[in-house]
Amino acid sequence: MNVLITGWTRWIGKSLVKVYLEKWFSVFCIARDKKMLSELENKHKSKSLHTFSCNISSNEDISNLVWRLQELNFHPNILINNVWVGFHENFENIPELKIQEIINTNLLWTILLTKAIIGIWKNTLTNIAFVSSLAGQIGFPWLSVYSASKFGIEWFAQSLREEQKSRVIVSIIRPWIVDTHFFEYANMKQNVEKIRPWMQSPDYVADAIYEWISLNKEDFTIWNDKLFLFLKRFSPKRLEHKLLSLFIH
Repeated sequence: MNVLITGWTRWIGKSLVKVYLEKWFSVFCIARDKKMLSELENKHKSKSLHTFSCNISSNEDISNLVWRLQELNFHPNILINNVWVGFHENFENIPELKIQEIINTNLLWTILLTKAIIGIWKNTLTNIAFVSSLAGQIGFPWLSVYSASKFGIEWFAQSLREEQKSRVIVSIIRPWIVDTHFFEYANMKQNVEKIRPWMQSPDYVADAIYEWISLNKEDFTIWNDKLFLFLKRFSPKRLEHKLLSLFIH
């Protein structure tokens, strides 16, 4: 089985590469940073690992990616869209270029990359997964543009699921609060210590993603507390909003 992973260089993506290699998949991962690609290859030293430097915000790079996959005779069975850009700020203070970067990366170029892969490998693809966020279900202050991009990718995924349901499983995956540098990049560093006990590790999230994709689950939120799982069955959106409002404000 072959899996194509975007946004692999840090955190969830890096852990996904590790999980799928351990499960004897052939893994093709893409990222912009050539140095980190080289470090990944040196770390794993696996013939089952292929890397490619690609900026998905470039039509040329996406075309080169497709060419490279064809050159290697790599037929993706699973596509995991994990690339994202986050930002935390009062909407009126967000620079226009940052708004464009978030929307383009999280939504537009993710859609275009997915289109390119489906266009060539529609007969080998069995699963397409989009790593979203609780912000794709709940709108929060200071995360307006990021939430908009995640709302958008979720509705795109749902529509794509209806189109492809006869042959491809389309999954939407929402991690809880993951222990990454998101809060620092999003200008929320002061919140980190307060919420650290609630955070999930990237390895935990990657294991959950592997498990649920393997089970062909279409829509799931990753929680690491059984009590939350129990309560979520009765009032999911209200519960998620209440919990996140404790941390993100």
